[in-house]
Amino acid sequence: KGDLLAYLVSMSLRITEIYRVLKPTGSFYLHCDPTASHYLKLVLDAIFCGQKGEFRNEIIWSYRTGGVSKRWWPKKHDVIFYYTKSNKYLYKPQKERIYYETPFFTTEIDEEGRHYADVYIRDVWDIPAVINVSKERLNYPTQKPEALLERIIEASSNPGDLVLDAYCGCGTTIAVAEKLGRNWIGIDITYQSISVMLQRLIDSFGESITEKIIVDGIPQDLASARALANRKDDYVRKEFEKWAVLTYSNNRAVINEKKGADKGIDGIVYFLT
Repeated sequence: KGDLLAYLVSMSLRITEIYRVLKPTGSFYLHCDPTASHYLKLVLDAIFCGQKGEFRNEIIWSYRTGGVSKRWWPKKHDVIFYYTKSNKYLYKPQKERIYYETPFFTTEIDEEGRHYADVYIRDVWDIPAVINVSKERLNYPTQKPEALLERIIEASSNPGDLVLDAYCGCGTTIAVAEKLGRNWIGIDITYQSISVMLQRLIDSFGESITEKIIVDGIPQDLASARALANRKDDYVRKEFEKWAVLTYSNNRAVINEKKGADKGIDGIVYFLT
């Protein structure tokens, strides 16, 4: 009973399966906010370290967003746990360039005359979050910045390697993996997420990207659409409605999550006459 314990049971099952399919030289990253990260650390230690895996880092992702409490320190960081399945794993140290107003003996000078030093990145990452005015913003509530996934993917994989995101959301991981020349698999439970992912890939890489994507688990014909509409665990047929609205608006509609005085409108799409 309780949302937290239900969440931990669900995550335990999924992390166990992810560990099973992870290749021996593979790496695993889990992102969480501080409200549950300490519980998940116990789960990860049990699954990975209990089977000859290794805990590598607790990474702090620090960011600045609006809203500051006057009752406690502003909560402006998330936690990323980094594990490997064995001691034989790929890790490529990443560097960042730091600029200095005044020179000292370790700095170099770039083509614009600025003094800089290339520094190895530590386990505290200061990467801006996706805010309202960001060019990346897709109005998806859990969207991560591409710079965050670029750092992870570049450090722990080579071009041509396979990247899996089992909670893909709006598809930041797969978009970055595609840009960096990695193969990828993205999984999510909602058709709204799948729609956002597909449109994001098309906007980023063009319509031709659809020729190399295999989409599994959504209706492909009338029989599978009927099966979704009559699914017993979806009593209000919300997932069918989302799939229908998004499919027949070419993933351009906005799903209406609220019911009431709207007289049963499932989604809204705007178009130019």
